[in-house]
This record gives sequence, C-alpha cells and structure tokens, in this order.
Amino acid sequence: MKSKKKYTTIILLFFIIIFPSNNFQKNTFENKEMAIDNSSTSSLDEILKNTTTFEVLNKSKEFQSIKGSQSDINELDINLPFNFRPLLPVFLTDNTFLFIAYTFKNTVSPTETYIYKYNLKTKSLEKIHSLKLYINAFTEHLHKSKYSKILENGNIVFKLTENILIIDKTNLNIIKNIHIPNNYRNSCVDISKDGKKILYTDENGLYTDSIDFSNQKKIFNLKNSDYSILNPLWSDNNSIVFNLYQNKLIGTCIIKNNSKNVNFIKTNNLTTETWFKNSYKMIGTIGNVDSKKIAIIDFKNKFIEKYPIKNLNYCGTINPKYNNKFYLVYDYGICIFDYKNKTQTKYKIYMKFDELQSGSWSPQGKELINISNRKFQLIKIK
Repeated sequence: MKSKKKYTTIILLFFIIIFPSNNFQKNTFENKEMAIDNSSTSSLDEILKNTTTFEVLNKSKEFQSIKGSQSDINELDINLPFNFRPLLPVFLTDNTFLFIAYTFKNTVSPTETYIYKYNLKTKSLEKIHSLKLYINAFTEHLHKSKYSKILENGNIVFKLTENILIIDKTNLNIIKNIHIPNNYRNSCVDISKDGKKILYTDENGLYTDSIDFSNQKKIFNLKNSDYSILNPLWSDNNSIVFNLYQNKLIGTCIIKNNSKNVNFIKTNNLTTETWFKNSYKMIGTIGNVDSKKIAIIDFKNKFIEKYPIKNLNYCGTINPKYNNKFYLVYDYGICIFDYKNKTQTKYKIYMKFDELQSGSWSPQGKELINISNRKFQLIKIK
C-alpha cells in the first residue's frame, strides 16, 4: 500500500512540473519560453504566437527633475596632436583614466592610433601605446559599435572597429590585440566579464565564442527565417538578453544562466541596454524615437516600469558603487538617473552625434568622464 501511494505521489509531482499553472494577467507585454534550437521559420513563428504576460507599470509622476549645476562640470585641458580624435575614456583609478586617440581620415587603411593615460592630480598626459589600427569614424554613433569596459579582474577592454584590445591593469601592457573577422565587424559584439568569451550575431543566429574567435558555438538559430537579432548582452550571472526583429522590433529574448530555453517577451519598441549588477533587472528604452521613455525590466518578477525623459537618446552604464544610479544621454547633455531616490539630474552639455557613447564612471562612482565637442568633461556626482 505504501508503495502504491509513493508511485501516486511521483505521478502527481510529474504533472505539476510539466503542466504548471499560469496566474499572470494579460497586459501589453507578453512572455513565452521557447527552445533554442529552432531550425525553421515555421517553428519559431508557432512559438511566438502563444504568450503569457509582463505587467506594465507607468511611473511618470514619481520622479523629481533637478537641474544640475554647471559648477559640477570641469573641462579638462588635454592637448592632443593635430587631427587626432579622442575616443572611449575609461577610468583606471579614481585619479587616472585611459583613452584612445586616432587620426581622422577618410580611408579604409589603418592609421595612427594612440592609447593615452591621463592623471587628474598631476594633470599629466602620457602616451603608453602607438598602434596602426583602422577605426571607422562614421560608425561612432552606432550603439555599441565601439566601447570600453572593465573586466572583473580589473583589466580594460577597448572594442574598436576591427580590433579588441585587452590592457593589463597593473603594467598597462596590451595582453591581447584580437583582429575581428571581416564578417563580424558590423555585428553587435559583447565581451564576457572574465574576458574569455564573446557574444555576437549574424544573419543566421546568435553565437558564443572564445575571445579569439576560435571556438564558435551557435546558441540560437535563425537560418532560413526573416528574423534578426540585435544588441546581445551578457549579465553578471551569465544570462543573455537580445532584441528580436522582423522588419521592426517585435520583442526581447532572455536566456537565463546558460539554460537551454529562451524566454520571449513580446513588446512595443522596447530595447534592452544595460544590466543592473548581479540582478535579473535591466535598463532600456521604450517607445518611438520621438517619445522614448526609460524602461526598468524585471525578468524575475515579470514587470516593466516606464519613466519619462524628454529628448532621450540612450541609456549609459550603471554606477560601479551605487547600483541604482546610471547615466543617460539626451539631446542637451547628460542625465544622472537615481532609481532609489527617484531623481533625475540633468547637466546641459553640447554633444556631437558621434560622441554619445563616451561616458565612464570612476571606481568610487563619484565622477563621470565624458567627451563633448572633442573635449573631456569631468562631472562630479552628488
């Protein structure tokens, strides 16, 4: 008799696991789990038809807008050689930062490219590397076409048009200078926090690879379909998120913790841009070009919060010390968005279109370095 009860319990547990209840109410944004290895358009289309819900919360009245003081902005006097453009400043310590400077020429051949270190205390500029690299000036405005980031071990990455450079944090030597294959130069490429793997796309799907492009693995198949993937990003806990397009933006996908399933969230003009640290939350934008709002996406609790920012362009990175602060770029400058204290502080700075991705936080999160009109602006954060 005991054995019979035992088997009955196992069968009941099996059905509970396989057929869980779905208690989410239907709303604008919907979620669907799908298998990664989709080999045909029809199977993907079938999966996208059946969705469950993300709750949408409009927070338009909850934030206080503050005008930032211009006295908090310090323009640094850094003189570069004639015809050199600064690019991608990134803090090494609270007192020093690195940046790229390259010769602006209308050519497809490599040109002089320098890596500089600037000391904020001594106001000294030091050229630490001289390279011949091709940097496409006319794609500077493309989101994540070029960027800098700090790895979990403190080393610095510069992702450029044709190269990925990894700089040792201690001696500032170039550990790796990786040449990006021709067919992936226009792809969205993200580098894992340990600096050992990359995540990128092409017309056939989404891939992970070793940092030197020697061990490609396809993790999402779009072959023979009219879908495309943009903006794949790795989180601190190895989750992957990307935007799915079919002639227009149709939704966002997340693969949690190296799982074998993709969760699809059907959305209207939602882009995912930056992960909160050690979290299933992301910052993004939502809405049309003329009416973009900030979106806080909570993948764990299945809701999206919307916050208005006038003339919003895109979201910057999370503050390294204060996980609820991040910076935004809008038409007239930089905005510090404080999610915890419900404030948005705007600093009016003239910015050219090709300089919109230049912000970098100091390690203690007290300052933000930015390039504006070929000049370096240091913003003190209160």
